[in-house]
Amino acid sequence: MSDRPYTQRASEGAIVRTFSGVLDDVELKWHRDARDREVTFLSGDGWSIQLEGGLPMRAAPGDTVTIPRDAWHRLLREGTSDLIVSIREM
Repeated sequence: MSDRPYTQRASEGAIVRTFSGVLDDVELKWHRDARDREVTFLSGDGWSIQLEGGLPMRAAPGDTVTIPRDAWHRLLREGTSDLIVSIREM
């Protein structure tokens, strides 16, 4: 059993992650990454992203968010659809 709330695969220089629409909210923890990342939301409804010190921002397919390295952030699930994102490290 994985300790991560997603599955992932490599795709054209990016990582594509899928988050289940039925995960427990406790699995979506505040965290930070070692590198700058550009996250593009590919599909999913009822998801938001929150960066440290900011309010949650609704994420829609086609939206892209840049997350600076070491910045605390988290995903929030408000619906039941799966979320698929593409992540490019910069």
